[in-house]
Amino acid sequence: MVSLRFTTLFASPTSVGFKRLARLYYFLMVAALAGNLPHRSREHGFTHGRVWTVRLPSTTNIHGQHNGDCSFFRIALRVGLTDTAAVDRWVDSVIAVESSVTFPFTELAGASKRRREDVDDLLGQVTGQADFLVAGRMVLALLRRRLRDGTLTPDAAVKLAMEIARAGELTLEEYYRADHLDDDLYLAKSGIYGDLDTFRRKIAEFLDQYEKFDEQIPTAA
Repeated sequence: MVSLRFTTLFASPTSVGFKRLARLYYFLMVAALAGNLPHRSREHGFTHGRVWTVRLPSTTNIHGQHNGDCSFFRIALRVGLTDTAAVDRWVDSVIAVESSVTFPFTELAGASKRRREDVDDLLGQVTGQADFLVAGRMVLALLRRRLRDGTLTPDAAVKLAMEIARAGELTLEEYYRADHLDDDLYLAKSGIYGDLDTFRRKIAEFLDQYEKFDEQIPTAA
């Protein structure tokens, strides 16, 4: 009697990983029925036999652990606060600590050589629950970093904050606050109302509220 035990969880029946595992399942079934597949025992190494166990890796753990970071990188990529090279570095760090890596992480290795749109699509195929508001606020914390190190001006930073909010990654209240600051900045530049330096300082103060999310930003970003 042939005994087979498969422990498998597929992210999606249409995914590349599912199709690959389905082909592997077919191959193993044929090999098992023919009695040609070796069995590994701890005591005797590899031996030929008809009773054996195959365990294919579950995707639940790796996807659930890193889904929030994937959402963060998708938003940051879309607004231009990071690049595919940063995603590449992050995926390398994931692979270094995980005992097994599945799709789409296998495809994200070498992300720096892929188009931004393709990397975005692969990041979106990581399953599990993610708090998109937290991911959006992590991006605002990254925006704060870029403002403080001089990479971005307050004028550019507040427009990016609005773009993040318009993508649905922040609350309406957060969007209106950024929009109000952008309007004030426009009026000050036009000489209609207010002081330009004051409003730029208010933009920095607005982003300072997201400092607590800074520690959640992946190191590679």
